[in-house]
Amino acid sequence: LMAKSMARTIRRAGYEVEVASNGIEAGIQLERYSPDIVTLDLQMPGMSGFDVLEALKANDKYAGIKVLIVSAATKVKMLEVMEIGANDVLEKPFKADELKSKLDALASQK
Repeated sequence: LMAKSMARTIRRAGYEVEVASNGIEAGIQLERYSPDIVTLDLQMPGMSGFDVLEALKANDKYAGIKVLIVSAATKVKMLEVMEIGANDVLEKPFKADELKSKLDALASQK
């Protein structure tokens, strides 16, 4: 549900969107679409967002992808993900325009 509403917001902001519901799907879609930005929740079924982030940053092919963590996690966890290599964090709950402005900022960092 959250992913669907985020996808709508992101599309309205002018970006192409693909949604993955777990880490394995995300891996397949990374191969297929080579995205510029990935939004990642820390709490996902199977592989956690931490695992996905670490895998992304450890792989030269994906290391340049900007990662926006979207989560209701604690401040400490949010700091941890920044240390692992996330580019920005967005705390749940958030407003659509907050998501858009974070994406716009990451998109302009190329």
